[in-house]
Amino acid sequence: LYFGRGGVFTSCDNFLNGAEIKEEIESQIAYANAPAYKIRVEYPQGCGVIKSPAGGEIEKKVTDRFNVSFDTDSDWEFIRWTIVDFSTKEEIPDGTCLNLATPDKPDTECTFVSAPNEGMDLCLEAVLAERPQILSCTPLYGTGVCKDTAIQVMFDHDMDPDSIYYTEDEIQKLKDAGIPDEDFLRAEVNGKTRYCGYCKYSGRYNRYVDKYFKNISITNNNTNSNLNKYFLAPEFQTPRLLCIPVSLEDSISDWSQIIVQLEKSGFFYYEGVKQVSMASMKKWIYQVSDQIDTEPPSVSSASVWMNISATQQIHLSEFTQDYLSEIPSSDYLLTPATMLVDCSISMHDNESGPSSEFLLGVKRMGSFDSSETFKASPSAIKYKSVSYLGINGPSAIFNGLLDISDMNLSPGVYGITFSFSDRSGRSTVYPANDKMYFFQIKDTSPIPTPTDLTVVSKTSDSVRIAWLIPGDNFDQYSISWEGCSENGETYSGSDTFDKRALTTYTINGTKEGGYLNVSLWTKTSAGVEGTHIVLNAYEPVCPSRFFMPIEDKFSITGRGTAVTGRIEKGTVRPGDRVQIVGMGKKLNAKVQTIEMFSKTMPSASTGDNVGIVLGEDISTSDVSRGMALCTPGEMQDHKKFKAFIYLRTREEGGKSTSVSSGYRPKFYLGNTDISGTTSFSGQIVPGTEAFIDVDLVQYMPIYAGQQFSVREDGRTVGTGVIISIND
Repeated sequence: LYFGRGGVFTSCDNFLNGAEIKEEIESQIAYANAPAYKIRVEYPQGCGVIKSPAGGEIEKKVTDRFNVSFDTDSDWEFIRWTIVDFSTKEEIPDGTCLNLATPDKPDTECTFVSAPNEGMDLCLEAVLAERPQILSCTPLYGTGVCKDTAIQVMFDHDMDPDSIYYTEDEIQKLKDAGIPDEDFLRAEVNGKTRYCGYCKYSGRYNRYVDKYFKNISITNNNTNSNLNKYFLAPEFQTPRLLCIPVSLEDSISDWSQIIVQLEKSGFFYYEGVKQVSMASMKKWIYQVSDQIDTEPPSVSSASVWMNISATQQIHLSEFTQDYLSEIPSSDYLLTPATMLVDCSISMHDNESGPSSEFLLGVKRMGSFDSSETFKASPSAIKYKSVSYLGINGPSAIFNGLLDISDMNLSPGVYGITFSFSDRSGRSTVYPANDKMYFFQIKDTSPIPTPTDLTVVSKTSDSVRIAWLIPGDNFDQYSISWEGCSENGETYSGSDTFDKRALTTYTINGTKEGGYLNVSLWTKTSAGVEGTHIVLNAYEPVCPSRFFMPIEDKFSITGRGTAVTGRIEKGTVRPGDRVQIVGMGKKLNAKVQTIEMFSKTMPSASTGDNVGIVLGEDISTSDVSRGMALCTPGEMQDHKKFKAFIYLRTREEGGKSTSVSSGYRPKFYLGNTDISGTTSFSGQIVPGTEAFIDVDLVQYMPIYAGQQFSVREDGRTVGTGVIISIND
C-alpha cells in the first residue's frame, strides 16, 4: 500500500469490489448496534434437564442461530418444541419470530428470524407426555389364588388397544419366519380382524405345543416353561384395564408359580401422532393353589336412584311384587322426567375375579289404572350390558347414570334387577329373594291435536269429514257439532268413538245452507281432553278472496289477452289488480273488462262463467290452461300434498284391480289433468278409501280442501280432496 497525501490506495481487486465490501461493513456495523432480545427456554419442572442454552435463557439478535437441547427424565416422553409468548401463554406460529429446524426433536437448531412485538416475551417450551404407569396388577404373590383367576392390569392412562395386536409389517415378518397364516390368533375388533399372537406345533402328529402373545409373556417360575396356552387372548376391557382370561379347557398345574412380563415398548398411548410407551418392563409373580372358582360374586353395596326432574331424584327401595298391590302408586312411585337410572354399585369376587361388565335387567310388572289399583301383567325381562367404571383385582365398581331410554319401555310399573358374573361364568342376581327396585313410567307427552280437518263429501242431509292425527297418546275421539239452515232452523249433536286407522266421520241429519261448526277433540280413557279443532263445514276453503282457474285464452285485437273460466270463490270487478299463478309463474295484471254471454258486466261472483280481458301487458304465451287468477299474494304454487281419496269399483266405472304405492294416475285439479306419483302403505282396493301422499310433476295453484278427480285414460276412477299441503 502507498499512503499519499489525502488518500488511500488499495489493490485492484479490492477497488473493484468496493461496493460489496462497503455493504458488508455497514451490515456488520448495523448488527453490532442492533438490540439483543431475551429468549427463555422452559419445561415442566422435575421432568428433565435443559442442556442448552445453559441456565434456560439466552440473549440473541435477529438472524442469530443457536441450539436448544433437552434431556427428559425416564418417566417422560418428549413430544415437541412450541414457541409461546411467556407473558400471555399464547402460542406463536413457528417461523414468525423463531424458526425451528426439527421441532419434534429434543435437540434442534433455532434461527431468530424477526424481532418480537413490543411487550412480547419470547419463550421456547418443551411439550412432554407422562409415560404410562401400571397402577395395579393382579393377582399378586400369595397362596390361595384359584387356578382360573384372570390376570388384570390397571394403567393410569387410556392406552391404545391396538398395542396388543401385530402391525401389518410385524405379521409379514412372522410369516417370513415360517409362521403360517392359520396359526395366528385372531380377534374381531370393530369389524376388523386383528392378530394378537400365534401358536406353534411340532411332533409327528403336528400337535399343539405353545402359544405366544405380542408383548406378553407368561411362564412357570419353577420350570421356565411357557404358560400362555392356559390363557385366552388378552383384551382391553376399558382403555385402562387389560385382562388376560384363563382358559377353562386346560388347567394350570397345582401350586404353580407364574411369572407375568409386559414389554415396555408394547403398551402405549398416542399424544398427537407420537407413541408414548412405558418407561420400563413390568414383571411380577404369583402362585396358584389346587382349587378352582366355585363361588359366585357377591355385592358389597348397591344404591339405585331415579331422576324425576332436572334437580330432584327419588331413592328406589327394594320390594317384592306383593308390595305393589298394597300401596297406591302416588305414595312411592313417581314419574321420571328423563329415563336415567343413577346407580352406585360395588361387587367383588375373590377367586376368578369379576367379569368386565354386568347386566341391568328391567321387567314390566303391570300398571295402575285410574283408581290407582295395580293390575299385574308381567312381561319378559329386558337386559342392558354395562361396563364397570373400574376393576381392581377382585373388586369392581360402577357409580354413574344409566340411560334406559333405548330399552323402549312403555308406560307402566317396572322392576330393576342386576346380574353380576365372574370370570368362571358364575353369576349373582341382586337384589335377592325375588326383590326388585320398582319405578313407574307415566306418559307425560301431550295429547295430540287433530289437524287439517276437511270436508270430503256432502249430501243434502250429511257431511263427511276427514283429518290427520300427529300422535298416538290418546284413546278416543270426541266430536260435537251445531248448525243452522238457511231458514233459521238449528240443530246439534255429539259422539265419542275409539281411535281408528282411517280418521273420518260422517255427520248425519245436517241441513243445507247457513252454517255447520264442527269441533273435534282427542281424549284419554281417563277422560282427559286434548286441544280441539274447529271447522265451518259450509265455509269456502280456498285461501284466496278471489280465485278462478283458467280454462282457455285468446287474443283480442287492440284490447290484449283475455282468459275464460268459472269463478270458484269471490267477486271481481273491472280495475281490480289480480295475480296469475301456476306452472312456476307469478304475474301481476289488471282487469280491463268482464264479459258474460257477450255482455260487458260490472262484476262477476262465485259460480259465474266469464271472460276477463287482462290488457296488452299480458300476452297469450304468458298464460295457459291450468293456471289461475287470484287475489294478489294469497295463492302459491305447490307440488306435494296429502289427500283423502275414494277409488271407484268397476261397476261404478272405476278400476277392477288394487293399486300399490307408486301408482301414477292423472289428477284433475281445477280444470286440468296433471300427472303425479302417489305413496301410501299397503294397497288400495277399489271401493275403499285411503289417505295418500301425492307428488305432482309440476307446480300448480292448489289448496287444502280442494276437490279433485283421479283419472286414467280420460275416465274418472276415483275422487278425492286435498287434506294438507306438504311443500
